[in-house]
Amino acid sequence: MKAAETFWTGKLVLVTGGASFIGSTLTDQLLARGAKVRVVDDLTSGHLDKPERSDSARRSRIYQGGFARAGNRKSRSRTA
Repeated sequence: MKAAETFWTGKLVLVTGGASFIGSTLTDQLLARGAKVRVVDDLTSGHLDKPERSDSARRSRIYQGGFARAGNRKSRSRTA
């Protein structure tokens, strides 16, 4: 998709489960539409080192952790 002004341009979006196949695809599409994406994933079924995630991982901020327990926040932050 061409980087044109869209509804998502400049919006901050949180994607939970963003290291999974579906989450990474959603992240790619949001980034292509100009969104600022933050990803939270506990990596139970996803991986940060997936080849198809490399572009998204460089252009989004990823936090490793989940929402199951308070204080379970290991931050593995990556930004462009």
